[in-house]
Amino acid sequence: MDVMDAIKNRKTTRAFLNKPVSKKDIIEVLNAARSAPSGSNLQPWEFWVVTGKEKDDIVEKLLKEQEKTGITYSPGKGRTLNERYTERSNSFVMKILPYIKKAGIDDPNWIIHGSLSFYGAPVIILLLFDEESNSNEINMGLALQNILLSAHNKGLSTCPLGLPLIFEDLIKNHLKIPKRLRLSNIVAIGYADTENPINKFKSERVPLDEITKFIGFVEDF
Repeated sequence: MDVMDAIKNRKTTRAFLNKPVSKKDIIEVLNAARSAPSGSNLQPWEFWVVTGKEKDDIVEKLLKEQEKTGITYSPGKGRTLNERYTERSNSFVMKILPYIKKAGIDDPNWIIHGSLSFYGAPVIILLLFDEESNSNEINMGLALQNILLSAHNKGLSTCPLGLPLIFEDLIKNHLKIPKRLRLSNIVAIGYADTENPINKFKSERVPLDEITKFIGFVEDF
């Protein structure tokens, strides 16, 4: 698959089939992740892959903790967004709502509950950042993008998730993850339920000229 096609066509999946993913496919995806560049080649990452009952147990604990604490979704992590980002967030919500309705979802906290249950994906990949590396966490983003693109190349679907990180201690305690490792992101991975209307949604991107400045260029070529 052409890399530009993968970048343009990859999208976030929010409904997965109850279909297992082979360990072989996961290993290939993780080999792409470990091929990512990192500052001074420190490679400050670990990847923990969870499926089956262990994954289901985490989901159960996360949902119970959310119900107990009442934590809700906040794109600004509890802080007020400025006008630009409020507009983008509101636009996302308004454009995904029709797909949620078509899917017959009537849970007002669906995004929260969906995120904490990994949208039903059979496998999750925990991206863990080693704080002892004293490295920049941008390295984790490079590895994450490799996961998303290589999975798409294999016909697998993904959803990168930040909301479960609110309950990082719960997840780390359950899996006995060492203290030095900080949870950077979780990727839900599996096969998309292509019949579910929610998976017809693809979020938009702002135009390039809104986010780009060219400095020092004399000609357009």
